[in-house]
Amino acid sequence: MLYQELVLSAKKLPLEQRLSLMEILAQSLRADLSPKAEQEDWRQISVQGLSAAYGDDEPAYPASLIKEPNPTYESK
Repeated sequence: MLYQELVLSAKKLPLEQRLSLMEILAQSLRADLSPKAEQEDWRQISVQGLSAAYGDDEPAYPASLIKEPNPTYESK
């Protein structure tokens, strides 16, 4: 449904239902804009990205693939 159709449909609602709808939308916007909610969203995205990059199925790379060794690195 397009935005304009939603607005027209909302205008046809009785006043009490329109006010309830507006309150629900306002609460949703406040929740979505809270700094803690945004921080949690970023944390979840970061965890997903790191899990994808460094997951259990990450292949082991042999030392033969190193083109230029780091002389200050102490291998274990």
